[in-house]
Amino acid sequence: MIIGYRATRLVALAVELGIPDRVAGQAKTAAALAAETGSHQASLKRFLQGLCALGVLTEDQQGRFGPTPLSSCLTSGQWAHAQARMSPEEGYASWAELAHAVRTGKPAYELVHGQPRWEHLATDPDAAQRFNAAMAASSRLDGKALLEACDLSRVSTVVDVGGGSGALIAAILATNPHMQGTILDLPAGMESAPEELDAAGVADRCRMVAGSFFDAAPAGADLYLLRWILHDWDDERAARILKVCAEAMPADGRLLIIERLMPDRFQPTPQDLRLVMADLHMMVILGGLERTEAQFREMLAGVGLRLNRKSPLPTGTWLLECSVG
Repeated sequence: MIIGYRATRLVALAVELGIPDRVAGQAKTAAALAAETGSHQASLKRFLQGLCALGVLTEDQQGRFGPTPLSSCLTSGQWAHAQARMSPEEGYASWAELAHAVRTGKPAYELVHGQPRWEHLATDPDAAQRFNAAMAASSRLDGKALLEACDLSRVSTVVDVGGGSGALIAAILATNPHMQGTILDLPAGMESAPEELDAAGVADRCRMVAGSFFDAAPAGADLYLLRWILHDWDDERAARILKVCAEAMPADGRLLIIERLMPDRFQPTPQDLRLVMADLHMMVILGGLERTEAQFREMLAGVGLRLNRKSPLPTGTWLLECSVG
């Protein structure tokens, strides 16, 4: 655990150099990869051997480095590729200042970058691109899982609150040709949405509304979506987002929340480790938090909503189906 950060940097740099893509079709020597990446050959070879020890690459008798199932997950277009580009870049320096978050209750991200994460992304196009690509990749996975877990056949209109790139709503609309959609987000968050909607063939059935989910949401839709939004914020602001949704929903409307659910007590299991690390990451980066079912129920009740059903998703998150009342 003490040296875990080393593996993080190895995988992040492998993706940054495009190593998984470069060896996907043909094993290559360190010399060839050094020429392709502009790297120091001897140092790159030692780096590649580190990736072999992690199971990301293999090395044959001729000194050629080839792919593995892990490297295949890290090629361009894969969810893990997008995460490997975004997560270490975003979190590595901030986690080095974990003590600041623990001692002050304030996000370490702000100490490192001099401003809150959302303001920083607005001024750093590269960081914003990495973040948006990672969110779009994970949204596509959650979109598929949501469609398998929930019957949307009677939904005519859907609003994705904080929908960003539109990847989630695009997946839903593509499978439901009778449906009309709306993305609510700030202009910067929706920059890549037109391309995503066009690629899915649903641009003519989805409008983009610029605005803050702290202020108001388009009213009267059959269905509202909140995916990985509430965990970004403290209880006061998360409750405000839920109140905005409740005020926009008709009496028979539904709200679907996709979030992690925390246990009441933690055990030394891989699942609990992933959950607690996600919660700590919210603390370090944003000052947000992951929540238990009881915490969600209390927050929902406070704004006039109730939790009717919860369903686990293959992505490790939960689908919370809510209604007014």
